[in-house]
Amino acid sequence: MDFSERLEYLFFPWDVSCVSCRAEQTEPCGLCRRCLGELTPLSGARCEICLDPVAAPGLCSSCLRKAPAYERVYASYVFTGLMRRLIHEFKFHNKRYLRRVFARMALDTLPPALLSACAYLIPVPVSRTRKRKRGFNQAALLTKELSRLTGIPVREDALSRKDGNTQTALLDKSERRKDIRGLYTAADTLHGETVLLIDDVCTTGETLRACSDTLKQAGAGKIYCYTIARTDLKY
Repeated sequence: MDFSERLEYLFFPWDVSCVSCRAEQTEPCGLCRRCLGELTPLSGARCEICLDPVAAPGLCSSCLRKAPAYERVYASYVFTGLMRRLIHEFKFHNKRYLRRVFARMALDTLPPALLSACAYLIPVPVSRTRKRKRGFNQAALLTKELSRLTGIPVREDALSRKDGNTQTALLDKSERRKDIRGLYTAADTLHGETVLLIDDVCTTGETLRACSDTLKQAGAGKIYCYTIARTDLKY
């Protein structure tokens, strides 16, 4: 650990007590068994590519119409209840130490074979304005922690995002698709490698689609995606 990490651990020893209720914890991810049981796993029939809830096993209508550039999305939990609160604390209340909790959730979710095949971890970028206001890119923090645990290098330079005019979280699926069109650019330094694209939450899936399209055009090979949580909202 460097000095900043030691200082962070002094005040926020995430592996000593539950990061949610502060009870003594026994689970590797940093939550006690009771709080871990409050998280909602992804269940029921879901699209085999984007994890959208579907009526029957297979693909959703959106992926049937046009398959995304990525192979598939992995997510650990549904974005509700305690998971929603933890992610909000991570993003909006500067609880950066939660990246360690989320990175271990990612390890529990992602297939070892995928991690073995992955050449780079790539965080979904935020705009300069958003990063300056918040002080950090939450996806980049998570990606760097996962890199520390797996040894897979991070390519934070692979994608960049222009400033947009709208907060995309407030848009529905069709509006978000129009709003993010052309927002992402990629460095032309990929040559067929398998990469893992990482974000905190998958809402409509349009951000992952746009980033994957851009990476594919820049020379990426197979693209997989991971988010801590997946919304089950209908758009």
